[in-house]
Amino acid sequence: MRFHVDGATGADDVYRSLRRSAAMDRAVDPDWETATWEGSRRAQLRAALALTVRERLQALEELAELAQRLATMPRTQGPTNKTVS
Repeated sequence: MRFHVDGATGADDVYRSLRRSAAMDRAVDPDWETATWEGSRRAQLRAALALTVRERLQALEELAELAQRLATMPRTQGPTNKTVS
């Protein structure tokens, strides 16, 4: 079974689709409890556990598509640590 969101065609479309997906539309609790690394991780786990099987499969497929698109993009070389003399 394949889930597809809004016919996404490019990396920007995939990103927008992910932002609109049901998992991303859940309300964010602006509690200070989530302001730490541990608190953020616990909030992510709670959100993931609240997903339905369909939402999990949809997110998995969307992330796999994004990974494929990112793998085909040309890599850019960042700044080097070479010293110019």
